[in-house]
Amino acid sequence: MVKAAKEGLATAKPYGDSRRYDFIVDTGRRLWRVQVKSSSRLCKGAYHVSPNRHSSGRMMAYRASEIDLVIAYVVPEDSWFVIPLKAFAPRKSLRLYPKGDDPRGTIVWALSGGLGVDAMRGVGGISKSKS
Repeated sequence: MVKAAKEGLATAKPYGDSRRYDFIVDTGRRLWRVQVKSSSRLCKGAYHVSPNRHSSGRMMAYRASEIDLVIAYVVPEDSWFVIPLKAFAPRKSLRLYPKGDDPRGTIVWALSGGLGVDAMRGVGGISKSKS
């Protein structure tokens, strides 16, 4: 929330723990429901994030009725990724490449830009920034 506020975005946290999202970002044009994830696990050049929720001991994918974005923090790289739900659903695992060096060349999860202000304002898809 602090990083988003530093980018000039208004933020709000839901009361209690009753929602699937961690906080809301207000871009002035719309409200985005955000789920925050983090990773420190490097495997084959990528950091792994599980964009799922747990219910009754089962891992379940998020639905569009629950969240709009996942913001993933890669701790060792001090990097933030803003990933719209439609970019990964219904995957149960994401591989993030902070240096943009996806060996498959199919999906580059890191794009230049701020915390994803442009992505959240509807301009682009996945965005990455350093803290």
